[in-house]
Amino acid sequence: MERAEIKNGDYSFSVLSHGAILESFKYKDQDIIVGYENSDDYQSTKEYFSEVVGPFANRIKGAEFRIGDEKYTLEKNNGKNNLHSGSKNFGYHDWKIEETGKDFVRLSLSSPEEGGFPGSHTAQVKYSLTENGTLRIDYLVESDKKCPVNITNHAFFNLSGGKDIRNTYIKMNADRYIAVDDELIPTEVKSVINTDFDFRASERLSDRREGAYDHCFIFADRGKIVAE
Repeated sequence: MERAEIKNGDYSFSVLSHGAILESFKYKDQDIIVGYENSDDYQSTKEYFSEVVGPFANRIKGAEFRIGDEKYTLEKNNGKNNLHSGSKNFGYHDWKIEETGKDFVRLSLSSPEEGGFPGSHTAQVKYSLTENGTLRIDYLVESDKKCPVNITNHAFFNLSGGKDIRNTYIKMNADRYIAVDDELIPTEVKSVINTDFDFRASERLSDRREGAYDHCFIFADRGKIVAE
């Protein structure tokens, strides 16, 4: 397993070739990524810590979907549903560090057809860091067959550096969120107005829902997340 490290001013990050994992993201000496101290532990876990999840992150109800008249049956690894693409998950495999620069790292992966998802895939991810501490992640996925794609990085962040984030104040320009059912299957897009999902003004996580959220938020005008 290879590691690439990038430093830009007071900020730095490191990436592992296994799973294209974002191993650390530091301001000076404070790491805000929640993960393992021993990098080898990432290879044996199925917890998705900081890896690139794809081709489809989140859950697919009943572990099946249709494209036109064709039905595709996936692995059931979350009850009767498919979670994070099952064994096809990009984060379970070794990526190649293709290029490193002063402020970026680019990795690539070739993923054969498996797990019920149609098509072989080639994926690229680029991590880049600006002097003011903006960490940017860009993805490119190509397939030789039609396939649903919903790729993300599964990092957990804690700006306080501890294990409990519920005292963190969150502010983000998200005017909608995706509601889920009892199995955490996305159901519909809803407005955040007059709900516990309205973080357009700074709110402490523990003051609502006891800090328990497992939802997607939809930014308005490419809004930014700000944690205090």
